[in-house]
Amino acid sequence: MDIIIVSFASNMKLKKITEEAIKSIDKQHNTIVIESNPSAVYRNSTTIYPDMPFNYNKYLNIGARTGDQEFIFFGNNDLIFEKNWDEEIGEKMNEHNLVSASPLCPDTHLKFGIEKNSGVLQGYEVYKFFCGWAFVMRRSFYENIGGLNEMFNFWCSDNAIVNQLKKENAKHALVTSSIVHHLNQGGNTLESLSLSKIKSYTVNELKKYNHLFNANLIIDYTWDMPEILRKSLFPDYK
Repeated sequence: MDIIIVSFASNMKLKKITEEAIKSIDKQHNTIVIESNPSAVYRNSTTIYPDMPFNYNKYLNIGARTGDQEFIFFGNNDLIFEKNWDEEIGEKMNEHNLVSASPLCPDTHLKFGIEKNSGVLQGYEVYKFFCGWAFVMRRSFYENIGGLNEMFNFWCSDNAIVNQLKKENAKHALVTSSIVHHLNQGGNTLESLSLSKIKSYTVNELKKYNHLFNANLIIDYTWDMPEILRKSLFPDYK
């Protein structure tokens, strides 16, 4: 499996988060870090420093096209992988003929009443079944769709991928026996940026998606956000 991780180690705390993620991965995999800080170096991985503005799916594509394994893991840097997470998700993908799957984050999925080892739960719902911070895709399918959709810079990148899955009627599921922890349920790097930069990656992308697809995703994207950040970005949201 190729492991593609997007990182921006703008400070030592964030660099440590990436290092801990790499450390928790079984070394038999090909780990590729797409790092925005050209001075950050990691052990037991290949690090690529893209010379272009940040775009989550574009960065993931850079990593994926560097690898050559049958399965590709795509994810954030703020993850901790439990033992055998990879074997569990690979076996269940083969058993259920899945082209894409996400591991379970105990803290995040408990909010949906989903517990460890509660089955293979098929569905496309972002955050609940399709987790943009951690998902595995078959390389054959990835190549067939021409890579991940790069229409959005950060927020809504996962929705764009789900649309690609739906277009091909491809099966995706949450594999609850594969455990990958999403630290603090995300936002670790995002919260280190300026408010204007956060807005460009979040609110602006959300408005763009809603306009293009006549959608209303604000509830999906704000219920789990730290209150101080939510109030700054969405002052009218209750």
